[in-house]
Amino acid sequence: MTVGSRIVFMRFATARSPKLQLWIDHFERVAGNDGALVAPVVGAPDDGAYVWHLISANNRMLARGSRVHSALTGAIDDASRLQSVAREMQFRLVFDQYRGLYGWYASIEGIVALTCARWYVTERDRRSSIEHAELSLSVAVLRPGTRIVQPENSSSARSSIR
Repeated sequence: MTVGSRIVFMRFATARSPKLQLWIDHFERVAGNDGALVAPVVGAPDDGAYVWHLISANNRMLARGSRVHSALTGAIDDASRLQSVAREMQFRLVFDQYRGLYGWYASIEGIVALTCARWYVTERDRRSSIEHAELSLSVAVLRPGTRIVQPENSSSARSSIR
């Protein structure tokens, strides 16, 4: 069996999860005023929150979807749609002047659709991450199921897969 890039879905137990807030904070630092995160409606029945990210063949996170969904089907539809228009993405380079780190995000028709997975120390690493994300997205396999992230778990604790 050949293992290649894949899109993995994560479920946060609640839309108010502290771990989800870290995901949102990253989006806001990367996209700044250019991005408007689409998140579950406040006050709606809380069945959790779903996000997706692009993973390389060697299990490194390459990119993150820019939306938080209230249902897994929404996250799957979002990832599938973005795969179909991956070649049309416009990349924007960003710089965190306070920490001296490099990042990026990609948009479709002016709407932020994808962000870097993390901040990079060098310009070369940032450009390499863009190249890998762009090449991997359109050929990535959608992984069934979700990885549940419990708010009480530490960053080193394992999450369960459903």
